[in-house]
Amino acid sequence: MVAVISTTGLIEFAPLNELTIKQFQTTVNNKILGHINLFQIAKPYIKQGGSITFTSGYVAQHPMPGY
Repeated sequence: MVAVISTTGLIEFAPLNELTIKQFQTTVNNKILGHINLFQIAKPYIKQGGSITFTSGYVAQHPMPGY
């Protein structure tokens, strides 16, 4: 059995209406596409009973303006 857990990813912090397209793309590329890429790499190694878990990190536990 193999288990993979990931909370990684770079997030650009700012109020949504102040984020530039580049900042928004950085967040999407890291937090969303990064997890999808990790899944694609890990899936051949996950056997029956194994798992891949994508979870939030600090920001989900400590919300603040601009997060």
